[in-house]
Amino acid sequence: MRNVKKNPTAEAGAAVPPDATMRFEVFHNGRRIARSGIPGCGVLSTTVSWARRDVRRFPPGADVHSRQLYFHVGGLDSNDPAWSRHVDWSTPALKLGDRIEIRLSDNPRLDPPAREQKYRNQKRPEPPASSDVGRTDIQGAILWPARSGAYLCALDPDNGGPVTLSPRNALRMAKALTRLAAGGRAPARRAKKGLGRSRRR
Repeated sequence: MRNVKKNPTAEAGAAVPPDATMRFEVFHNGRRIARSGIPGCGVLSTTVSWARRDVRRFPPGADVHSRQLYFHVGGLDSNDPAWSRHVDWSTPALKLGDRIEIRLSDNPRLDPPAREQKYRNQKRPEPPASSDVGRTDIQGAILWPARSGAYLCALDPDNGGPVTLSPRNALRMAKALTRLAAGGRAPARRAKKGLGRSRRR
């Protein structure tokens, strides 16, 4: 078995001083189109992706292209603990024969992003332990009470898609949701006709 030597500079962060500020200078056919960077903490990415799809597999009217060449220069600003800021720089449409070059630098000069979106960071609730009396497990779906309402985790770990409930388990889930909506109490039963009334003598 041949020994394979690892390139130390290929390991994450090995060739970059911990106090350095990374910049991506992106060139298209020799012309610089973006000086991307995130001051402080963040993520930078520059990607070129190609996709070919069978549009017959998608519902009619879906916004899907059979062939797509995608060029993206973007980043994530994570300096604010309460917010995540996604930024993108403008990129041209690509064609066969184009040349993309990425130069890594610490140049302090940056181009302002063309687009940005902010999302509030929220702590993801985790299901309680399986022994918790407030937890309900139904065919892979997990239901537990929230401060106002209920949490429902219904992701199939085998295929990454939604959980499919049988008719019987769908009814069980509906009853469990009704119980949580009533504050954890059993759903009220409708009184039968004639019960609960005092008989006249």
